[in-house]
Amino acid sequence: MEVQKIFESLTNKDLDQMFLKLKEGNAEELISKYGDMDTQSTLIKEMIKNRLLFSIVPTLLTRRIGSLWK
Repeated sequence: MEVQKIFESLTNKDLDQMFLKLKEGNAEELISKYGDMDTQSTLIKEMIKNRLLFSIVPTLLTRRIGSLWK
């Protein structure tokens, strides 16, 4: 639920930046290789290993912290 709230708070510009960073980091290849609707943990682990997840975390954290004062 918390992740959903964060994503709902993102603007189109935020989402564009996140997806651009993921694309630059070859996330499509990782998703094709490790993506599974039933078990996302494998993909998340690979994204952490490849530092992709860390490239989008600042945007998510900024939105989450900003939402605390709304």
